[in-house]
Amino acid sequence: AGSASAQSSVTLYGRVNTSVEFQDNGPTDKTVMENNASRWGLKGNEDLGGGLSAFFMLETGFGSDTGAGTGGFNREAFVGLKSASLGQIKFGRITSALYYGTLDYIGFVNHDTGTSAEDKLYGLNFTSDNAVEYTSPTFSGFAVTLTANAGEGTVNKTYEGLLTYDVDNLHVGAGYSKTKDPLDN
Repeated sequence: AGSASAQSSVTLYGRVNTSVEFQDNGPTDKTVMENNASRWGLKGNEDLGGGLSAFFMLETGFGSDTGAGTGGFNREAFVGLKSASLGQIKFGRITSALYYGTLDYIGFVNHDTGTSAEDKLYGLNFTSDNAVEYTSPTFSGFAVTLTANAGEGTVNKTYEGLLTYDVDNLHVGAGYSKTKDPLDN
């Protein structure tokens, strides 16, 4: 018999975010209790030595207003490797770096949740299944992130690029996204 040990850290986290809102929808005004992206998840990191580490994240949502679950780890579910000198790569269900590098910085209401979420206003979906995302190391404040998803079945293929510049309290992000119907060659 023997024992095994690892230098890993796993964190259980979450948030409950509920608001009471008055919604003026023209002739149908109403007051509602609104779930605003309540969630819980697991995330972890394992030091593999030589400056390389493995990481993962599993996150699911739930309705704080009803208690209903959303089924599976439907918000985030990925694994990856990272190194200070080589950058990081992750695989799985990923919320786009394009979202975090642009829209997340300019959000003016309840962190893109609830009925007034900016991503709903723009009609965008920033989560991709079967995705691969590479983020370069930061050089003089600049970093590049490239994301692609497999476009399996009826899901559109998506290719994204993001360039960010971060120094002190200044953040600048610029991105590009291309979506292609999987039936197009």
